[in-house]
Amino acid sequence: MPFSRLLRSLLLPMAVLLASLSAQAGEPLGIGAIHLHMDPTDAEVLLRKDRFDKSSFAVTLVDGNVELKGRIKTSGSSSVTMEKRSFYIKLDKGLKWHGQSRISLNGMGSDATLMRNKMVWDIFHAIGQVGPRTAYHHIYLNEQPIGIYLQLEWIDGKMFERSGLGDDGELYHPQDSHFCGDLDKHGRYDIDDCWYKFSPPFDDFSSLTELVSRIDATPINEFDRFMEDNFDVDSVINWLAVNVLVADGDTYNKNYFLYRSKAIGKWVVIPWDYDLTFGRTFDTYLYYPNNVFNDRFIYFYPPELGAYNPLKEKFFRNPALLARFQIRLAHLMGMQEEYGRAGFGIFSYQAMSERINALKSPLLPEVQKDPYLRDHQNDFIENVEAIDHFVLARIGYLKTAIFGYISWDPELAYWHPEMSPPPRSYPEKLQATAKGAGMVTAVTDGFGYLLAIMRPDNPTQTITVSAESRFGQPPHLIPPGVDAVNCIQRSWFVTLNAPDAVVSGTLTLEYLQENSRQHELGNIKDESMLQLWRYDDAGWRMLPVRVNTLANTLTTPGLVLTPQQSVRFVACLPKHYTGENK
Repeated sequence: MPFSRLLRSLLLPMAVLLASLSAQAGEPLGIGAIHLHMDPTDAEVLLRKDRFDKSSFAVTLVDGNVELKGRIKTSGSSSVTMEKRSFYIKLDKGLKWHGQSRISLNGMGSDATLMRNKMVWDIFHAIGQVGPRTAYHHIYLNEQPIGIYLQLEWIDGKMFERSGLGDDGELYHPQDSHFCGDLDKHGRYDIDDCWYKFSPPFDDFSSLTELVSRIDATPINEFDRFMEDNFDVDSVINWLAVNVLVADGDTYNKNYFLYRSKAIGKWVVIPWDYDLTFGRTFDTYLYYPNNVFNDRFIYFYPPELGAYNPLKEKFFRNPALLARFQIRLAHLMGMQEEYGRAGFGIFSYQAMSERINALKSPLLPEVQKDPYLRDHQNDFIENVEAIDHFVLARIGYLKTAIFGYISWDPELAYWHPEMSPPPRSYPEKLQATAKGAGMVTAVTDGFGYLLAIMRPDNPTQTITVSAESRFGQPPHLIPPGVDAVNCIQRSWFVTLNAPDAVVSGTLTLEYLQENSRQHELGNIKDESMLQLWRYDDAGWRMLPVRVNTLANTLTTPGLVLTPQQSVRFVACLPKHYTGENK
């Protein structure tokens, strides 16, 4: 289908979308149990040892009446700084646990929701991407519970054989510590420092070196033919599309696998590591580990987000490949059905919100029982709400940036390590108008920023709401007794344009906190103390508000809007506040 036709197409009937979502609902979440036995001293050391210590210990995995012996060690890259560690178990030669000799147990210490990796892999599986199966398990160490873990199938020949790719191919993975698995031509000179080769187990990197050279030598206008001849192109399109949807840039130089399948004679991309997605962002102004693990939240990073990778850059700059990517993205977001392909609407807000809630209900009791998480139930709830908001806001941004008023041009977005990325700028004033029945979202045409969400109490009522935001400066008008430096550096204005009747509902507003320097917090250190104020013809009134300090949202229920009345909102710390913020 021509891309111009896709842009002009209307959404499919809701009945078609609902049927698709129902088919994707999947089975209820099941949680297994894994019992591990170790020497008590070894077990204590395993849970407390230095993150750089790669030593392993003898372990016995008890599976019913069967005892499987092997070795266990901590695993992960930056996640090893977390109190709740991840583990890797290698069973002794000839032993298998559910067909696997290697067992990866992700502690999810960097993801308070316990669901980011799970949701992304569910999406990949639904669209036919080759990748590991996942399952939640309670882990018991010497019969003591140490929490819930996500077990990821080990990536090896068995997985590839199951996918029709054969088990005799070459498997590569970038070395996390070197950040040079980006397929750039300079990396081929130290390729064994940049990449691991898992199979066959010998140091012949000639196939990968040749691939890097051919990527470098192929002109952009011929890159679509090069991809067809050398790659399972769908694996690349799916990888890029899902990365763009969940805003994962922490992947193009380290977090993925490459498999050269002899069965099909092509390279296949296998994605990896999605704990820092759905709004999580890197703060370049902080030192490790806070630059990686922080409460920053962004949904409007562009599609080219992430480390430089010539495969990605040339892919996006080739018109034929770009069109295929855009069609796939629209398909996953439920904008246009791509016939004969799975996954239609899987990243629509309705589908993702259902998935999030389906995981939230069974996982919350697990958080309450997990010895590492039981004191962080509020963090779990706030993070889950932030993911839900991210999906809504990300869809609005992408529809604007790729399919709407922003003319996203990969040629202009192209960036190389030798270039300095342009600084991000924000306008002082944004405006948007939204119309619909039920929930309406006001997203700016020019920038894709979400200004306001209005959920009328009467979901069948069609309303039109205009929103305006002036940010980056202290509010010009504030309640008496409030210090402007203790306010969010933004004012919001909301107007009900239609119908000609009073409307009540729940309003959500958001503010900016991209990193430790680019934000609208003013003098505010503890956002949970924020109060939301309304100003209209009746003067100032403080509103009930729920603050999500991760999503940077302020939600007030029972808000009454009168037609054609512009209502001003500001968010500030309490009146006459003189104490220290946390």
